Amino acid sequence: ETYIFCLAEFDSKLYAGTGPNSNLLEWNGTNAWVEKAPKYGSETYIYCLAEFDNKLYAGTGNAGGNLLEWNGTDAWIQKAPKHDSETYIRSLTVFDGKLYGTTGPNGNLVEWNGTNAWVEKAPKYGSETYVMFSIVFDSKLYGGTYPNSNLLEWSPSVVTPYSAIFFGMNF
Repeated sequence: ETYIFCLAEFDSKLYAGTGPNSNLLEWNGTNAWVEKAPKYGSETYIYCLAEFDNKLYAGTGNAGGNLLEWNGTDAWIQKAPKHDSETYIRSLTVFDGKLYGTTGPNGNLVEWNGTNAWVEKAPKYGSETYVMFSIVFDSKLYGGTYPNSNLLEWSPSVVTPYSAIFFGMNF
């Protein structure tokens, strides 16, 4: 593997999502990574990992934009295929008891329906092509964008669900 794209703690262990072979690796606690799940189909990257309902999930990219669930031993199980033309799930975040993903190349916010699909919750914001990262802070869901470095706040109760609260990278 060339890249470790993400790290997550799950079941008191450290895991990594990789590229270009989309492996799930587990740290042995001393000096090495151990493969726990090999490449899933034609996926090339595991961009994000998240614990949800006591299971480990991965968001993939480059080939499919899938949501994968680790079976706990040695394989990935697809839980949701890509949403529309999205080929990347750049981040996964648990918010209000639901699992959300951020996408590319259209910068959507999607919610997993709990069974087999993504449901769009917020469309592309302006010219942003990716929502690269998301986080829950102060009981709100935020995302950081590319290419304009906006900070977006998502509100499920408004008609235009995304609003930029900070524009660009001003230092």
